[in-house]
Amino acid sequence: MELILHRPTLPDDRSFHGSIFPYDDKFICIYHNSEEHNIGSCFLDSNFIHIPNTHTKDIRDSCTKDICGFKNIDSRIVKYNNQYYISTSKILNGPEYIQLFKLVITDKINIDKSFCISFLSINNFPNYSRRREKNWCPWEFQGKLYYTYSLNPHKILEVNLETKEVSLIYETNWYNNSLWFTEIWTDPFFRLNCPPILLPDSTYLGIFHTMRISSLKTNYHKIQPNNLLSYWTGFYRFENKPPFKIISISSEPFICPDYQLSENWPFHPPPSGGNPFYPFYMFLKDNELFLTGGSNEIAVAYCKFNINDILHTLIPVYNSDMTPNARCHQDFFTFLSLNGEKNGTFLDIGCSDPIISNNTYGLEKIGWTGICIDSSIEYKIFFTEHRSSQYILYEGQDEDQDFNIINNFFNKYPVIDYLSFNHSFMMNQILFKIPFDKIKFKVITIKHDCYAIGNELKESITKLLKEHNYFLLCDNIKIFYLEKESEFEDWWVNPDLVDMSLISKYQSSGKRWNQVLYGS
Repeated sequence: MELILHRPTLPDDRSFHGSIFPYDDKFICIYHNSEEHNIGSCFLDSNFIHIPNTHTKDIRDSCTKDICGFKNIDSRIVKYNNQYYISTSKILNGPEYIQLFKLVITDKINIDKSFCISFLSINNFPNYSRRREKNWCPWEFQGKLYYTYSLNPHKILEVNLETKEVSLIYETNWYNNSLWFTEIWTDPFFRLNCPPILLPDSTYLGIFHTMRISSLKTNYHKIQPNNLLSYWTGFYRFENKPPFKIISISSEPFICPDYQLSENWPFHPPPSGGNPFYPFYMFLKDNELFLTGGSNEIAVAYCKFNINDILHTLIPVYNSDMTPNARCHQDFFTFLSLNGEKNGTFLDIGCSDPIISNNTYGLEKIGWTGICIDSSIEYKIFFTEHRSSQYILYEGQDEDQDFNIINNFFNKYPVIDYLSFNHSFMMNQILFKIPFDKIKFKVITIKHDCYAIGNELKESITKLLKEHNYFLLCDNIKIFYLEKESEFEDWWVNPDLVDMSLISKYQSSGKRWNQVLYGS
C-alpha cells in the first residue's frame, strides 16, 4: 500500500500534529502551533477546507494558565457520552502528565474552563512513576472512559470523571514472532498513536510506533546514517471485551522512514528534512480508513486506505502468562523451558538496568523471586524503586559480606531455576566462585560476547559447565550488532532437571535468537 498524504487547508500555516474528526456534515481540526504552543481549532468542509470564521487561535484562552500551564502537546480527541474531550500531555516543571479537558463546540471550539482533570497518579499501579506520558490513548466502551496506557503489556486504565481518579484495571501479555517485529521494536515501551476505533467485526483497531531501530537498514538511513529516531508504525487489533486481549498486529511496518523518499511526500525530504507522518486520530467512513495527524512539528496531513487492505496485513499474536522483556527473550526461553513456571527462582549476575531489557524483570512480574547483582550504584537506586528482588552492589570490596548473602540464597534454594550471566571483570569473579558441585541450575544463559572479546571466556565457562553435566542447547546465539550478525551468548540447560522433549526443538548453533525461538 502506498502512503499518499494530503494537506487540509487551514487558517494557520504553522499548524502541526492535527486531529481531524467528523462532526455532523463537517470536520473539526484540532492542531498545535510550534511557535506559540497554542492549541488551535477550526471547522473544515467535506473537502477538508477551512470554513471561514470558525477559527480559534488557542482553545485554552478560556482557561487560566495555572490550569493549562506553558505547554500542552500531542492532543487526542475522544467522544464519551456524546461529549467530546481533548486529552493532552502537560509539560511544565518535572515529568509530563496527562490532562483531560471538555470541548465546547458551538460556531467555534473552546475548552470548558470549569472542567479539567490532571492525572498525577494511577491507582492499582504498583511502582508507577511518570515518564513520557504523552502517548495515552482514550476511548469509550459501554459507557466507561478508558485509556490504553501501553501496548506490551496491554495496560488499560479506567477514568472516573466524578472522582477525577484513574485506575489500572486490566493488563494482558502477548508476544509476536515475526522477524521484523522482534528486530525493529527494540524499544520496550511501545508508544501509542491514535485512540482505537471499533471495527465492523466488533474488534478494536489501534496504531502504535517506536523511535528506535536495530538491524533493518533502509534507503532513508543510507542518506541519514546517524538518524536513529525515525518512526516505525504499525496497527494492532484487540478484543471488545475485558480484559481486551491483543488479537493481531502488523506483519510489517505500515509507516517507515523510506516513505519520506517518495516523490509524493509533501514535506521536506532528507537530509534537510526527516519528517515522518505521525497519526493522531483515525475514523472509518464506509470502507475507507482515514488517518489524520501530521509531520513532526511541520504540518497537518491525512491519508486514507481501504480498511480490508489494512486488516489483511495483520498476523496473530500469542497470548501468554508473561511478556518477554529481555533483549533477546532469554526470559521467555526460560519460561518455555520450564513449562510455564510462575513461581521460580533466579540468580541474575550482571543484571544492568532493573527494567529495560532486563533478563529477569518479566519473570519477577509473574511471581519469580531472586537476587540481582551488578556493580552500579545507579542501578541499585533504580532497583529499590522498581523491583522486589534483592540487589547486591558488588564492587569487590566486601566480598565476604556479598557472598554471605548469595550463600544464604543457595542454602534456601539448592536448586535454582534460572542463572543469567552478563560478563564483566567483577561479574566473572562471582560466576567462578559459585559451588556448582552443590548448587544446581535448571536453565543458564551466558553472555560471553565472543565477537568482541574473543573465545577465552566462552571456553572457560564451557569447560566449567560441561564438567558439571550441563548441556549446551543453543551455541553462539547471534544478534545483529554493528551492521553484522554477532555471536554473543550461549544457552544451557540441566538435562536432569528440565523436560528435554519440550526444548529439543531449540537446539542450534550459530543462529539468530529469533530464529531459535520462533523459527523466523
